[in-house]
Formats: sequence, structure tokens, C-alpha cells
Amino acid sequence: DFNDLIKGKISIEELYNLFNNKFSINEIKRFNKIKKESYEVFKKISNTSRYKNIKIYNYVYSSDDFSQFCAMTFKYNKNSIYVAYEGTDELISGWREDFEMSYNFPVKAQELAIKYLNKTVSILDLNIIVGGHSKGGNLALVASMYSNFLIRKRIKKIYNNDGPGLRKEELNSVYYKRIKEKHIHIVPNYSYIGVLLRNDSYKVIKSNKKNIWCHSMATWQITDYKLEEAKLSKLSKNLENSILGWLDTHNYKERKIMIEPIFDMMEEANIKTVDDLRKSKNVIAFIKNMNTIDEETKNLALDFLKFNVNYLVENIKK
Repeated sequence: DFNDLIKGKISIEELYNLFNNKFSINEIKRFNKIKKESYEVFKKISNTSRYKNIKIYNYVYSSDDFSQFCAMTFKYNKNSIYVAYEGTDELISGWREDFEMSYNFPVKAQELAIKYLNKTVSILDLNIIVGGHSKGGNLALVASMYSNFLIRKRIKKIYNNDGPGLRKEELNSVYYKRIKEKHIHIVPNYSYIGVLLRNDSYKVIKSNKKNIWCHSMATWQITDYKLEEAKLSKLSKNLENSILGWLDTHNYKERKIMIEPIFDMMEEANIKTVDDLRKSKNVIAFIKNMNTIDEETKNLALDFLKFNVNYLVENIKK
């Protein structure tokens, strides 16, 4: 949480000191697993000559019942910047938006991502890299596709780190084709998020975990200063084929009819965050509401609940 900490341009070292003044040691100890991993990286690079003087600016965070968005910009030398988009956090609205991508384009976070890129880049930024993890990878891709011409021609690379792909229309569009050669889609060998929607290609790398746990970049393996390449697991390939089958079977209207009730039911059950999924009364209310929907949507809702409980509660809270 960098709210109120990034004003103007600030170095990573300065930001780390401000962060530790804002949050006590006890508060940091209570961070969930992903935040603890991020904090350890933050701590190490704040005292590393390669990274500590990199400037951070234009930090933006916004959320509501239907969307979640965060971005920041890193200036790592005089004429070069990295525009970074955050993935889904603990808000259910962020997950709602991930699912909405299957039938709606652009979703609110994608619109905000496009505006952010066009606004944050200056005429002095001659070398631009855009990237993000999970949903942030998709936002980086979409923002680059729809950036204005003067910015787009200065983008050198676009990193989609295990983020969702695109719908068929966007994947086949001129907007994607004009940045396709700059797009680097990286997925771990047990990818679940990176194989969502449609992808024309991706680079598979090795994680030291299996199943959904390998979504964390802290598990990605490096040999000789490079990400270690691997083959996509049979489990992930089967999931990718199942997703493509579902997309081919249901049109946009049908996808919306199936997905919207799931999140409406969560709202009625007062499930706003991942933490709310740990409260039995909320889960019971959610399950009761499922009696009002069709069987296929019910199965999708149960899969969503199981996925989040297993991944975002049992693991992250350790």
C-alpha cells in the first residue's frame, strides 16, 4: 500500500524508508504470504546499487464494487521507463473484472490502463517497457495496443507475466497485430491464469511449485541469469483446451448470463474481499443463493469458490 507515500518522483530507497515509517514491524509481520514475499524483495532492492536509485512516480490506485486498478511508473535511466500494472488484489471486484473480460471489452480497468499509459509517458521517454503480473499483464498488453502512435512506436517490449490473453476479436484485430512482435507472454509450466481466454503464443518457464501455487513469480526459476524454460504441464494444457471449448460454446450474452449472477450472489452474501470467504456465515449465504440459478452456472460458482478458498485463503494466510 503506497497511498500517500509517492508524491512526485521518489527513489526506491526513499520509498522503503517512508514505508517502514508508515507501517510498524508488527503490522508487517501480519502481512499475508504474497505481501511478505513482496516486502522481502522491496527490502533487498532498496539497498542494492542497481535498483535503489530508480525513481517511482504516478502511483494510482482505485477500486469500487465492479473494478480494481493500480499502476506506477519506474524511471530507470534518463530516457527509459517501465510502466507497471498491478494484478488482482484481495478485492472480489478485481476477480469479477477478470471474468468479465470473457464477454466485455474493454472492462473498466482496461480503459484506465490505456488512459494511464497515454498520460504517464513524456516526450523524453525514448525507451518504454510496459508490463504486469496476472491481470496486470493483460492491462499492459491492452494499454500498449491502444496507446497513441507517438507512444506506441517507442515501446520496446510488453511483458505479460502469467496474465490472461484476449478475446478472439481483439486477438485478430489490427490493434494486436501492430504490437504483436513486442509482446512477451510468460507462463509457468503449471499455468492457470496465463492460459485464460486466447493466446497466440507464450514462453513457458519452470516453477518450483505445482498447480496454482506457481502463479507466484517468487517460484519462477532462474539459471545463468535467465528464466529456465520448460514445457506446459498436461494439467494446464487440458485446462486451456477446456477454456477454449467453453469460449467456443457460449457467446458473449451467454457468458454474461452465467457469470454475473455469481458475483451478484457474492454481493448479497456480503463477500467483498478474499477474507470474507473465510467467514462461514458469508459462504453459507452464498451457497443458499445458488439454489436460484441454473445448473451450469451453479457448477461455475462452486469452482470459483473452491479455487479462491484453496488458493487465496489457505495458502496466502500462512
